[in-house]
Amino acid sequence: MKRLLKFFSMLLFMLLAAGLGLYVALQYGLLILEIYAFLIFMAIITPWFLTDLLVTWTELFSIIIGSFILSVGISYIPLYDRLALILVLPIVLITANQVEALFLEKKGAIAVQTSKAKSYYEYYARKAQHSEDVTIQTMLVSWAHAEQFKQIQPKEYYASIKRINRAIFRSKHDSDRVFYLRNGLFLIVQITSDPNWHRGMEEEVSINLSSLRFNNEATSHEIQFQYGYQLVNHDNWERYAYYEDILKRLERLLETHIIVEY
Repeated sequence: MKRLLKFFSMLLFMLLAAGLGLYVALQYGLLILEIYAFLIFMAIITPWFLTDLLVTWTELFSIIIGSFILSVGISYIPLYDRLALILVLPIVLITANQVEALFLEKKGAIAVQTSKAKSYYEYYARKAQHSEDVTIQTMLVSWAHAEQFKQIQPKEYYASIKRINRAIFRSKHDSDRVFYLRNGLFLIVQITSDPNWHRGMEEEVSINLSSLRFNNEATSHEIQFQYGYQLVNHDNWERYAYYEDILKRLERLLETHIIVEY
């Protein structure tokens, strides 16, 4: 619901900004309006055909080129109107880029389950506080450099997230719980004291992830993964009583884990 609200808010803001620019352009004749309308149209469709990095460069160039043209080429437009015409283009471009990202995330990504992971983990952490028989084993699977791949090709990024999710689900036992957190982070929770669970799970997950590739147009890139593991029981529950505590610990362990490359 929040994501949908944000999507429509950004869409409305983009339309208002574009409308403002077109209104100002209309005051100086149909020719200026037509040229500016074409530039607005290009700004709106650009994010759908370029990567985030190229969009960023386009934003910078649009400000520079727009400033030059409106400052040197057209002298009869007042300063405030020039500023409006110059700034509206990058604003529309930035907003259109965010709208495109939200659309792809809504259409292509699996649901973020942070709140469910928090509730599930903290429920058993409270049980571990009162019972020595409760053991929580947690493992964090991280797609290394996921954010960089997202900037290169957002559509393939979300498709890869789905493939990783399916691979992890093929690896898990019936009693394991898998939660997708964000940016290629998956949390696996097992309520058992089985000493072999960690090694067996990591090995099984690694095997199923080994065949995955990131397909970017004509090239195929290897995907790298990192793992973090922490056991929580009656003896150390106080250090990891909350979801934020265990996640911070697991993310710290990722930094010391050798990246597994396939």
